[in-house]
Formats: sequence, structure tokens, C-alpha cells
Amino acid sequence: MTTVDSGNITVTAKVSTSTRCTPISWTNTFIFTTEAACPTPYEKGTYCGFVNPEDPCAKQPGGYGPRVHPDTPEAFLNHTAFHNAVLRAATPPGYRFTFRDLYAAANAPRAYFQTSGSNNTPAASSTTPCYMGYHLLAAYDPPACASLCESDPSGACVAFNLYVERDPEWNPWRCSCVRPRGVTNYKCALFAGAEAVEDAGRATNFGQAINGNSFARKIVGSNGYVKIGAAGRKGGDSHWWRRERQQDRVDHGCRREAILVGDTGAFHNAH
Repeated sequence: MTTVDSGNITVTAKVSTSTRCTPISWTNTFIFTTEAACPTPYEKGTYCGFVNPEDPCAKQPGGYGPRVHPDTPEAFLNHTAFHNAVLRAATPPGYRFTFRDLYAAANAPRAYFQTSGSNNTPAASSTTPCYMGYHLLAAYDPPACASLCESDPSGACVAFNLYVERDPEWNPWRCSCVRPRGVTNYKCALFAGAEAVEDAGRATNFGQAINGNSFARKIVGSNGYVKIGAAGRKGGDSHWWRRERQQDRVDHGCRREAILVGDTGAFHNAH
């Protein structure tokens, strides 16, 4: 439970959790707000009905893909429908595929650019191909992922990685239910550097254990796509970087921290 001070009224907000699961030894330190049209308080800076996926027991966003039976990492990796979807997937016009049906996602880190000189241009040493975040899709759909790359407001997206991921249905961290069921997510990760997904050697994220060994995140059907003719963007010589830095805008491109989730607007810190 979270106590909210709304003017002269103290409101108690119930943390949204999975059925029959409750947080353990946890205090919510976020600031909440209320409004007449919203039945429950919500975190300030979000929106009515928002559920923070980082809260203990919180239901995780997405889960559009099929349930895999039995619900084990091994069954997920060998699920025939995932591999068939990858083999049927069409390469979007204007793109070339660089790898196909891998068991790992591209793992280029975000780039945090240092500044140099009086005009705040990026330091010449900043050359990391950067990760721009991911969207959740309703299906394994390369054209839909390409469309998100094309329409990204930064104008910097030149490559993407589409893959299927086994995720927990709820967050097991400090939750009384320590072994969540697995759900299937189709993830479209965007990159501002072509070299980020240029070859299979960039795919080094094989998933990880969550909350100790209570859940194993796994990846399958990982495809890489790069715009035809695109070259990797380098921080030291990109006019785009200079423009963004001078405007001091941190919500676009590779310096953005929030990862876009198409259905809920929720955000995460890793892909």
C-alpha cells in the first residue's frame, strides 16, 4: 500500500499486482497524484491507470504471443511456431537482413556522449553504436518494426533487431510469488548505428536469470535488419548529434533512457 498526500486529504493507493501476490518488505517511494476522473492515485508524471512494471508483483506489459507448454526455457527455445514465423518473415523494402533466427539479441549499449568545446559538441571519442529502445509488437512483423524505425522522432534510426522473448508475467522481485509464469513478447529494438546489428557477432544478449534463478528470460528468432546504404553513425562527426546537444534535448535518439512500449507507454531500463 502507498500513502498519498493530495492537498488536505490522505489517499491510500493499492499497488497493482498479480492475483494473490503481495510485495514483501517494500515501500513505494514514488510521489503519487490524484484527479477527479481517475478512480485511483497514480505516479506523478505518468497517467491514470499506469502500473509501474518495476514494482514488486507488478504485471508486466505485452504478452501478445502464444503461451508455450510446458512453460520451460527449453520448450520456449524449441517452439516450432517461433522458428516458422522467422522463416516466413519478409524483409522490409529498403532494408537488408544481416542475421536470422538467432538465440540472442543485439547488445550494443546506449551512448552517453560527453561534450567538448564551447559549442557543446560531442567528444570525438564517442563512437558507440547506440541502442534507442524497443517497442512491443502484436506479432512477429518486420515491416511493422521497420515502420517504427522510419517514424522515430529523432530521425536517427538506421537498423533494428526483431526477436521473440520469454518474459515473466509479473515482476518476482520482492514478491510473495517467486516463480512467475512465462509470457511471449515480440520485441522491436531500434539502433542509430548500422554496425550494431551488422553481423551475428553483435548478438550477445542470450537473456538472463531474473531475481536469482526464479525465472529465466530467453530469446529466440532474432533477426537483424539494416537500411540499405546506411553507415554507422559516429558521435564525433554527426551533425544530428550536434543539433540535439545544442538544443539540450534528451528525449530523442540514443541519449533517451525511456524505452518505448507501444501498448502501455511503460518504460524499462534494459532490453
